[in-house]
Amino acid sequence: MAKKTPGDWEIYSSLGIADDMLGDFRSARRHYEKALDLSTGNAVVINNMALSAALSGDLDRAISVLESAPSALRDNPQLRQNLALFYGVRGDVERAETLARKDLEIDAVRNNLAVYSRIRSNRKAATYQ
Repeated sequence: MAKKTPGDWEIYSSLGIADDMLGDFRSARRHYEKALDLSTGNAVVINNMALSAALSGDLDRAISVLESAPSALRDNPQLRQNLALFYGVRGDVERAETLARKDLEIDAVRNNLAVYSRIRSNRKAATYQ
């Protein structure tokens, strides 16, 4: 399909998603990079690329992808809340809370922070097994 429509970023983004589902994160990254080449600054692709990095276990890269997004995209609530998630899971609770408060009510922020803490604990437990 990509060979028939080589200029369609959505195809490459979809291939990246499929690769993520199969656990082939290296291939997913290549597809997302191609999608970004075709659609520079695309929030959907940047978000998918960051999620892919997180799925692969590379939280630092996931954060870097979102932090280096163009400034206009950093105002996107979905990207901002995913960045809050990544910060929270990494243990940077203050930054996670600051971002979460930009879009969410305080009860939702508290709930998210508790979820981030559980994910962080589960990751640590899995590391020691």
